[in-house]
Amino acid sequence: MTTDQKTKPADQTEALPPYSGEETPCPKCRYPEAYTLYRSATQAVLDEFNGRLQRRGPLPERLERQCQRCDYAWDEALVPDGADADEAGL
Repeated sequence: MTTDQKTKPADQTEALPPYSGEETPCPKCRYPEAYTLYRSATQAVLDEFNGRLQRRGPLPERLERQCQRCDYAWDEALVPDGADADEAGL
């Protein structure tokens, strides 16, 4: 492994998990409700995510989910064009 590979953060443009629907349980506390926010594609940024500062990105367009109880946040993929509500978990 070269020095560049050791220090370069992982590319975060790989496939995101699919949208899990309106009433999806939080992966941390299992509360069954989460807010959903659209986030546009971004270059690498330094921001606060889940209570800590970290470098994220580049990131594709995505849906940011946030638990209504514990505030844990996670990203999911957009609903594909042409998908019906049943396929998209809606």
